[in-house]
Amino acid sequence: MTALANLETALDLLEDQSGPAKKAILDAIDAYTIAQTLGIGAVTASATEINYNATAVAGTAKASKTAVLGANKNLDEFHTAKLYIGAAAGTEVTATAAQLNTNAGVTAGASSANKAAVLGATMNLDVLALPVGGLKIGVAGAETPITCSAAELNVLTGIAATLTAAELSKLDGVTAIAAELNLLDGIPAVTVITHAGGAANIVNVTFTVNDAAGAPVAKPTFLDIWLSDAATGLAITAHPADSITATAGSIWHVNTAACAVRVQTTASGVATLAITDTHKTAFYVCAALGFDGYADIHLLAGGDYT
Repeated sequence: MTALANLETALDLLEDQSGPAKKAILDAIDAYTIAQTLGIGAVTASATEINYNATAVAGTAKASKTAVLGANKNLDEFHTAKLYIGAAAGTEVTATAAQLNTNAGVTAGASSANKAAVLGATMNLDVLALPVGGLKIGVAGAETPITCSAAELNVLTGIAATLTAAELSKLDGVTAIAAELNLLDGIPAVTVITHAGGAANIVNVTFTVNDAAGAPVAKPTFLDIWLSDAATGLAITAHPADSITATAGSIWHVNTAACAVRVQTTASGVATLAITDTHKTAFYVCAALGFDGYADIHLLAGGDYT
């Protein structure tokens, strides 16, 4: 039946109808009017339904109005009881709004309370709080829980990153207590030997006694000092100097004239010997701390004499 025929029938019935029946008649009249105005036929939507498009703005949601997507297929607001994503029937999103909002304001690599943790570009996260035993390391399904506390881990703070497992293993089996180990603190361990030119045919050689940490030992220390022709310090030289005298510290005993002496340093752990040699012989000056005979060796070349 055409829209005109519907209209004629509706007009015949209008005089005797009221309520829902009258509304149906008026809707038929609206449909005819729209069809004639817009030039389209068989329009079944009512004027009320078509007016849902009135004042609709692309990309902006309005109550009781048609939702028209914006240029980027966007809509500023949308309320729904359920959301499905994917092809065909899709998959229902079961997360609540509160759960989804844990992603709001999140910065990759930075942790925030009550927010999702998003790793940074290098899979980093600035802060992560875990209970003792909450951190596990290893292959999935065979992880090993880290049971030490934060305080126990912090003991490693300041330890050189270059420390190797082999170096740590040297501590295995050590039973000495701290007080016993501290007995070694400040014990002479090495002698640093330097030299400088003096008066004619003289070179001044200075011996500074340090502990194992490289700090000067501030107390008198005995040194055995000798001149050698060997880089290893083996044996005394076959060419004695003219003389050896102390300008800092003191010579307690001459073992071999102008070749080997026993010296006591100053209270600062320093001794200086003036070696006089008109031949300006190249010597290896050797110094050993009395307790183990280990020698620190320093080369004097002919050109080091004034």
